[in-house]
Amino acid sequence: MRMSELFPIPVATYEMPTLDKKQKSWLSDQPTITNVGNRITKNKNLLDEDFMFPVKERIEMFLAEYYRQTISNSNEIKLRITQSWCNYAGRGESHHKHHHPNSILSGVYYVQTNDEDKIYFYNEKLMNSTFSVSTTEYNRYNSESWWIPTDENSLVLFPSDLRHSVESRNTDGPDRISLSFNTFYTGSIGDKETASLLSLP
Repeated sequence: MRMSELFPIPVATYEMPTLDKKQKSWLSDQPTITNVGNRITKNKNLLDEDFMFPVKERIEMFLAEYYRQTISNSNEIKLRITQSWCNYAGRGESHHKHHHPNSILSGVYYVQTNDEDKIYFYNEKLMNSTFSVSTTEYNRYNSESWWIPTDENSLVLFPSDLRHSVESRNTDGPDRISLSFNTFYTGSIGDKETASLLSLP
């Protein structure tokens, strides 16, 4: 038998350089507000700070690589980061299941983690299925959710409509700190001949 994986959802993990002391301290000490299950920064444009430019530049490089490998788009188009913020979770805190509207690709850069931290992604089609059958061995085809580890300095990129969450932390210690961001197109998409051309700032 030959199994073909048709139309898979690409989730990519990259290794980021370690933040310098100023960058990590600044991200760790941001003013926060209460979110669903955890805390989130008031500032939703963290990567726009001048001294965060090297981090933003590296993320944009990986965004371009991901987009090139998955879309292979012929237009002169790039993805720009539209907003960026940090999430913080201590013992007993989690991150609710959600997706990122008004965005093409989203990502999470893990500034500070421990060994138990992971991110869960969800198969909405399977979760909303009319039928339920017994499963003896779970795999990528029959699972309603799938997790991947989130090591410190790792960057995870995924389509923004893919729902994801983080379970509650069960241990004490420093907060889990993750820097999340959204993106949107800049340039031109579509084609003039098919009346689908759209120019974006």
